[in-house]
Amino acid sequence: MQRLWAIIRKEFLLMKRDPATIVIMAILPLILVCIAGYAINTYPQKVPTVLINLDNTDVTRELVREIQNTGYFSFVASTNDSESAHHLLKTGKAILVLTIPVNFTKALRRNQNPAILLEDGSIDAIASGRAIIALAGLKSSFIEKMGQKGINIPLQRPDFQIINHRLYDPDRVTQFYVVPGMIGLVLMLTMLLITVVVAFRDVQGGTIEYLLASPTRPSEILLGEIFSYILIGYLQLSFGLILSYYLFHVPFIGAPLLLYLCTLPYIVAELSLGLTIATFCTSQFEAVQVINVFIAFSILLTGFTFPIFGMPEWAQYLGLFLPLTHFFKIMFGIMLKGNNFGEIWANLWPLLAYCLTMISLATWRFKRHFVR
Repeated sequence: MQRLWAIIRKEFLLMKRDPATIVIMAILPLILVCIAGYAINTYPQKVPTVLINLDNTDVTRELVREIQNTGYFSFVASTNDSESAHHLLKTGKAILVLTIPVNFTKALRRNQNPAILLEDGSIDAIASGRAIIALAGLKSSFIEKMGQKGINIPLQRPDFQIINHRLYDPDRVTQFYVVPGMIGLVLMLTMLLITVVVAFRDVQGGTIEYLLASPTRPSEILLGEIFSYILIGYLQLSFGLILSYYLFHVPFIGAPLLLYLCTLPYIVAELSLGLTIATFCTSQFEAVQVINVFIAFSILLTGFTFPIFGMPEWAQYLGLFLPLTHFFKIMFGIMLKGNNFGEIWANLWPLLAYCLTMISLATWRFKRHFVR
């Protein structure tokens, strides 16, 4: 028993000498659980919606107010131009377009069962599912509320239709959303892990000392370490796209060359981040644990598993600092929406800024950590 207690005491002493391990194993998971508990919402409200009210009467204005009062719709723009509304859908600034046609009120008074068009620009069903259900449930109480507010509709049982049109995934094929997202996630995981493994391999094998003793500059060593694995990233992307198209029949509407160009800053950013993590950690185990936490944050806060707009504002801002957030939107936009360069620029420039920042940080940490 004394020998067993001595071994246990030895392990606690080693943990005490390495506080970083305690932080990684105890504190970071607790932070992750708290963020997941406060930020994740499987029934998102305030879906960004564009309103096209072509009738613009007291009845339709009251209908719009009732729709907004459900809490599931947030009207981010109001226009009479369907092209500008669809542009907001393609750029991701809106999820839904609600169109009330001309003479809607007149047809409602005549009991002609007019139709409201709801165009759904979401990729996954979670983003807009509850909003569509709330809109359908509004029909039964709308006429009664109008009568209470003094807006007369003489017929006994007027009604209207709701036509739901899914633009980018009309058949609700799960693979259209999951497969492109997994390509980006696997690419991030591979780039982070490979740089951490290579960095500690070079340090433990003494390779880094030979490189530093050579005429090569530290920045050149760093760039060489990064760019050597860009080809692997592109091979992964190519294999993933081939599988998604031929095996899962995921459409590719946009330009493949544009996606490949936008993938470069994403790969470089993840490689630079992996090297930066390696310079902050004292062992490969610590670095891998930090990467696991980073991946968990990326899965929860980037919009891959849960809609971003359903999260609190602080979680939305936190998600903007994750490169996977912007790469998801670029990838979905090019593959499923056919976005061009101008339509993805809003997500491309943060990715470029993140890439340059991580290269600079990795270079600074590399010089500070290895160059004495």
